[in-house]
Amino acid sequence: MGPLTDFWRQREEAEFTGVDSIPVRFVRFCAKQHDRVVVICPGRIESYVKYAELAYDLFHSGFDVMIIDHRGQGRSGRILTDSHRGHVVNFSDYVDDLAALWQQEVAPGHWRKRFILAHSMGGAIATLFLQRHQQHCDAIALCAADVRDSHALSGLDGAPYSRLG
Repeated sequence: MGPLTDFWRQREEAEFTGVDSIPVRFVRFCAKQHDRVVVICPGRIESYVKYAELAYDLFHSGFDVMIIDHRGQGRSGRILTDSHRGHVVNFSDYVDDLAALWQQEVAPGHWRKRFILAHSMGGAIATLFLQRHQQHCDAIALCAADVRDSHALSGLDGAPYSRLG
């Protein structure tokens, strides 16, 4: 098999109840000695399964890792009966789900630093989340962020988000 497969088998999968009682799945990798956490927000139609190698690298660099499967994506619940289609009534439901994960799993944790790494649609979700909860996150890294609305980044203080450290 290999070290990545062995690492992935040690994941802890969990879920919480999101907006409108939709089950939202996430995975975590934690070690007692880690004092930093990275929450990964995938893009549209991506599952946390896609991020196994990144989780491996971050974990072995001293970070705990959590990866959310947004509603209608990956292994999370869907509004539609067709499990191959993702749908959301309000985009803010994604943001509220991320806020619930943060409040239930990240905020009460022992970490001295909390980060977000977001890709594509996950970048839009994360930036909207940070507009409401900026004080809770030490830094964010955006990759091909879907931030078409120039107002999505307004109100964020860019200084604390310039680098992971």
